[in-house]
Amino acid sequence: MNKKKIITIIMIIILNINIFSAKTYVLGEDINIKYDKLNLFLKELNYDLEKILIVEAYNLDEFTKITDKPYSYYSAFFIPEKNIIITQPFRILKEKNIYEITLTHEIIHYYLTKYTILNEFEQESVINKLLNLNIKKYNKFDKFTQKDMFIYIKNERK
Repeated sequence: MNKKKIITIIMIIILNINIFSAKTYVLGEDINIKYDKLNLFLKELNYDLEKILIVEAYNLDEFTKITDKPYSYYSAFFIPEKNIIITQPFRILKEKNIYEITLTHEIIHYYLTKYTILNEFEQESVINKLLNLNIKKYNKFDKFTQKDMFIYIKNERK
């Protein structure tokens, strides 16, 4: 593990002990997502499943305090500067039946941020297309086939 990642994990642990009750997980170790669209994304772009730090907020207020984002709009949030995903409590995501799609959405942000030059709007548009979310605001790639979408992403690599 690189020094930056270790420092991030230590900071999260300190925050958990001193301020928040959030739980931390590592994708691929503590959490496994069995969502076909994520597997397709990883396979088509030849990405390995990486160990991504995921922080589950204890409650909705804690989610808002950690992310500075309203829980009424965000279910999870990827923080690129820290390479971590913060989520609402898993039980809430599961009750809403959005657990896997929410984590997949943020995991894709992780990969698109790390490996491409796509801006936030383009990332949301790619995710909108790949996950069939049909959000009109992010319909930039609606006319693309899935194959064309993956070609586009490959052409936008860093």
